[in-house]
Amino acid sequence: MIEPPPEEPHGLRAWIREVLRSLGRRPSQRLSQVFLVDPRGVRLLVENSVSLLEPPLADLGTGPGHLAYYVARRGKPVVGVEIDPFLAGVAGRITTGLPAGIVLGDAARLVESLGVHGIFSNTPYKATSRIISGAARNNCIRGMVLGVQLEVAERILAKPGSREYGRLTLLVRRYFAVRGLGRLPKSWFYPEPEVHGGLIHFQRIREWSPGDECFERLTACLFTGRNRLADKMAAKCTGLDRGSLSRLRGKRVRELDVDDVEWLVEVGGCSRLQ
Repeated sequence: MIEPPPEEPHGLRAWIREVLRSLGRRPSQRLSQVFLVDPRGVRLLVENSVSLLEPPLADLGTGPGHLAYYVARRGKPVVGVEIDPFLAGVAGRITTGLPAGIVLGDAARLVESLGVHGIFSNTPYKATSRIISGAARNNCIRGMVLGVQLEVAERILAKPGSREYGRLTLLVRRYFAVRGLGRLPKSWFYPEPEVHGGLIHFQRIREWSPGDECFERLTACLFTGRNRLADKMAAKCTGLDRGSLSRLRGKRVRELDVDDVEWLVEVGGCSRLQ
């Protein structure tokens, strides 16, 4: 018999260890199973998810369901998505009687089709980029509160020209306004990962439209030469004459903002994308 998590998020480390022991299992590195257990981190994620996101909500990579449990206890409808059938079974049991349901499946694959308005997640690190990209394509999703690797958080929040700035920054900024909500020290997780994390709030500012794949393909090509001259890389990627790319002259690829890439799309940057 698996007991629900503690009423307050204390003792979660011991609770999860007991859940895994009862299942005869260990955390899976392949599935990026690292659980947020410190009460400070749990409160930070749960409180922001409840206050900032419009229900219904989805908890991606719900694991044994403790985050979904605490959010659902606040009266917010939640669907938890979990790829591990053993942990999905636990999540289903502990959320019985709450406004919650559990779906067995790969969150990174399902995120594009989920009929929810908000997503929260202690994001499986290996699936972070796929989850963000899929969420951008799902216009039902209006906001997200995601715990990600600190390096990824820094990339998402980076300024043009900085070392961390890249194609993920541009993809996120095209569709979402973002802000950092706090740091998640690695000691707050079980098992303890090798890196710290960060909590990010995403608020949608733009709808995904058919043909927007071009923006991703174009930024992917441009950032193969992130330190090169932007007009030179744009000409190489698109086949456009470098002389027609005067807007980009004098910039490095790492200095391009969303408007610059939008302009490149508008002048035919995708028609002959290499």
